[in-house]
Amino acid sequence: DLSYFLCGWPQELFSRAKGAQDWHKYGSVFTGVGMTAAGTAFSYYANWSSPGNFGLEINTNHRRLQLSPIEKLQQKLIGERAFSDVDIDYDLDERFKPGIFEMVKCFLFEPTNDGLLKIEQQVENCNLYDAMRTGKTDGI
Repeated sequence: DLSYFLCGWPQELFSRAKGAQDWHKYGSVFTGVGMTAAGTAFSYYANWSSPGNFGLEINTNHRRLQLSPIEKLQQKLIGERAFSDVDIDYDLDERFKPGIFEMVKCFLFEPTNDGLLKIEQQVENCNLYDAMRTGKTDGI
């Protein structure tokens, strides 16, 4: 849901899953493509049978943003060959588990914060998550 938080909720999704793990019978390789309600194209790929870490890339007309590892933001501007670190304050993420300080702060002191999904929204989202988990979508 991180990618959808950033780019928008899928209006259309085609996904597939194949393989299996002992602990997940529906698949170990997951792929999908779609379009958000705002018209943003997206794709995803995950392979639980292969080594690696979680990452996210966002491409704009001016730069390519990369979160891989997810805790560090890097960018590549048009014409550049390599990614470079984005200079932002990582202090809280270095002192605590990345993201946990701000999340707990929202839970305790800003319960109406729009950045946190309500349980009802998460229940609605389960249809999409289940389709991605099983690979059984043909254009949600």
